[in-house]
Amino acid sequence: MFDDLIKSSGKKTVRRSPDVTATSQTPKSTKFGSGNSQSLESQLSNKDSQGSSGSSLISRLQNRYKRGIAAASQNITQLTTQVTQDVQKDRLDHVKKLADSIVKKDCLTDLMPSMDTGFYGLPDSVREALERLRGIKKLYDWQDTCLRLPSLRERRNLIYTCPTSGGKTLVAEILILRELLLRRKDCILILPFVSLVQEKIRGMSELAVELDFLVEEYAGSRGSYPPKKRQKRKSLYVATIEKANGLINSLIEVNRLESIGLCVVDELHMLGEAGRGATLEMSLTKLLLANRNTQLIGMSATLNNMDDLARFLNAEVYSNDYRPVELDEYVKMGEDLFKVDPRPLPIEEKLKHSRTLNYNYDATLKNRDPDYLTGLLLEVIPKYSCLIFCSSKRNCESVAQLVCTFMPRSLKEVKKEERDALCNEIRDNCGHLCPILSSTLIYGVAYHHSGLTMDERKLIEEAYVLGTLCCIICTSTLAAGINLPAKRVIIRAPYVGLSLLGSSQYRQMIGRAGRAGIDTSGESILIIQPKDRKKVETIVAGPSTCCESKLNVQDGTAMRKLVLNLIGIKLASNVQEVYDAVQTTLYAKQHKEKTVLSACNAALSSLSDLKLVIQKCNSEGVTRLEVSELGIAAYKGTINVDIANKLYEDLYAAQRALSVQNYLHLIYLITPYELVSQVNVDWSLMFDMHGRLGEPDSHVADAVGVSERFLHRMTINSKKNLKLENVHIRFFIALMLYDLYREMPVWQVADKYHQNRGFVQSMLQSAISFASCVYNFSKELEQLWAYSILYEQFMKKFSLCARPELNALMELPGVKIGKARLLYKAGFATLQQIAFSEPQELVTKVDYMSRAQARQLKASATLLIHEKSESLRAEADAVIALPTPVPAVSP
Repeated sequence: MFDDLIKSSGKKTVRRSPDVTATSQTPKSTKFGSGNSQSLESQLSNKDSQGSSGSSLISRLQNRYKRGIAAASQNITQLTTQVTQDVQKDRLDHVKKLADSIVKKDCLTDLMPSMDTGFYGLPDSVREALERLRGIKKLYDWQDTCLRLPSLRERRNLIYTCPTSGGKTLVAEILILRELLLRRKDCILILPFVSLVQEKIRGMSELAVELDFLVEEYAGSRGSYPPKKRQKRKSLYVATIEKANGLINSLIEVNRLESIGLCVVDELHMLGEAGRGATLEMSLTKLLLANRNTQLIGMSATLNNMDDLARFLNAEVYSNDYRPVELDEYVKMGEDLFKVDPRPLPIEEKLKHSRTLNYNYDATLKNRDPDYLTGLLLEVIPKYSCLIFCSSKRNCESVAQLVCTFMPRSLKEVKKEERDALCNEIRDNCGHLCPILSSTLIYGVAYHHSGLTMDERKLIEEAYVLGTLCCIICTSTLAAGINLPAKRVIIRAPYVGLSLLGSSQYRQMIGRAGRAGIDTSGESILIIQPKDRKKVETIVAGPSTCCESKLNVQDGTAMRKLVLNLIGIKLASNVQEVYDAVQTTLYAKQHKEKTVLSACNAALSSLSDLKLVIQKCNSEGVTRLEVSELGIAAYKGTINVDIANKLYEDLYAAQRALSVQNYLHLIYLITPYELVSQVNVDWSLMFDMHGRLGEPDSHVADAVGVSERFLHRMTINSKKNLKLENVHIRFFIALMLYDLYREMPVWQVADKYHQNRGFVQSMLQSAISFASCVYNFSKELEQLWAYSILYEQFMKKFSLCARPELNALMELPGVKIGKARLLYKAGFATLQQIAFSEPQELVTKVDYMSRAQARQLKASATLLIHEKSESLRAEADAVIALPTPVPAVSP
């Protein structure tokens, strides 16, 4: 083959010594053998007839012969090398063109196992792991159909819908596993809440250890920008909406977005929610603009304008109404229960009388419980489970107390040992047990809302799943959170707060009715008063909610943030490119072009006024948009553009008198501005606390502008000064955060400052997230260099608020200080000790540890060790890698 390639190289000119000149019409190898060698042999054959002059001639001819051979050999070598290089170049060019076509057409799908091969193209080990770890032996028909859709075979974007509890998540997980294991690409999974992120990481940990991939948390202060490179394993980034936005920005900036093969969005309908919805829209817009090869998958509730979302994501839509358990819907009015006919009928025909309730209530009970909640509940518990949705947090607590007041005392003996253990576990983990929970848990009943701490909510949820609790009385947020199915779901009133319950919210709540694999059917009961009868049709039979973009609400804040991001990460460099980019948003799909252009102009004008974006003209007179130094800090720190200037001014001014005797001043500076409107301050309490401040804390109060005179005026309800009031409220919040930083339990802080304990913990999470933003913000500004150093040391301890010996344990997803203390007390002080232990050992040694929890904990620890080892391996490879040549500098 090599000879053939040489022959095809065409005519070559061979250089010879000055005494021998020849022009080759054929390759050197053939010319050299047939020409010169024959003439030299003829001359040498007559050497005996020559005299001394002949000897001289022979000598000269021999020398020429040797030189000719050497020259010819060198030329053959050069030609061979040249031809080889040409061939290799041709082959490389061919391979490059093929690779480009694969990228453009995404033909890599053709190289992967087909969805029809084995377990949707995945190795048998995946099917075996799902069966062993999740008990999944067979997929539902709709899941199988969805996974075999042409759009997924060809890696096109897809939005799919299915009723709550229908199994949407498993489809997404199989697609993620294909991407991680077959295409060898990283994935992003976007979830709406921190609790769901941590729950998903725990749920995926065993699978990740078994199948050798990483699961990384991006929530609160967790997660690095850009993510660390991994040498061996691929990563699934599980992120909140806010953290996903920063993650995508960082990947675009360092040209690594192509490493993301798939992005899955759970609760895609949250695009229509103010705040987070706009942030999600920004993230998806940037993905669509920066890398068309990243596949987008959205899981959504049924919406009335699904076509808008499909056009936005350039996606196909697959809908299915399958429920693994049959659902019977009822509406209760007075003492009558009506069954809802699922067929599309007028409301008068849709409600069919089912039965009249008769629970033999006495006068006292009927007066206290006119809705018959206790009777409806006792029809199903303790044998089955029940969820009761209430319109407010206060209502949840009062209903829990009400139903337990009239429950048979015999119910206190059901699972008594497990319920007593639950009470003790809450005390040990949270430091306190709420008096209301203390009186209801013994009946198997608990309330659940945002006023509880995350630890309390998690323990209540786990107890319900295990069957220790049989009833949870909750707000609507539980319907959007962790999946807690029940035999019966009761909606006490058709309201959420003061707003009428929407059709989509109603569907989400009743979707919890029926436990797959346990119940053959589920029931939902909506309780309404006669005055609300006309509203039933809107809720029960009304159209699905429409998802409207929130990108340009709240005075255009989100639009300004999007435009700043687009210019900052160089997806747009002039006004026209900004217009073109914004035209790809959901907002643009739902509004006229003139409206969109007006919103763009307003955003650009505001960013210019805020000095976050500047215009520059080059030598050719072309105007370009650039982000200012402050603008870079704002988008890299994911800071709200409207507070970027204020944050800079506050940080810059504080440097003149920054107190570092303790951390109070630093904590004040990372106290989120938006929390000010969420706190009800007891001004008399703050006045007393200010008078008792020690010298270092008093110095900080003076430095930030807190005055005793103003506090005294506020205690007597004098005329308010909003600017000063905000400073004092922010300092009040900083004092709470400072106590939490010094490891004061949440319960004690809540009591000390007269606040709701759930709010205190939520406030801490907000401050931790904002601290991360301020740290990244200050890193980009040379004038604020001191903060980047100070906050780097401060961040980790603040995010954990625990003793140093517990830090390693609290890296585990969902492990808070109470659980960390129990692990440490049992002798498990490091990740390695947990990872290399057996689940049974954890169950035996650690209080309140179930086997399922032990398995998840062991897998989470193993996964973190894998993640750390991958990081160290990448650092080591970087250290021993060949250095990049540095161009010589002329003296």
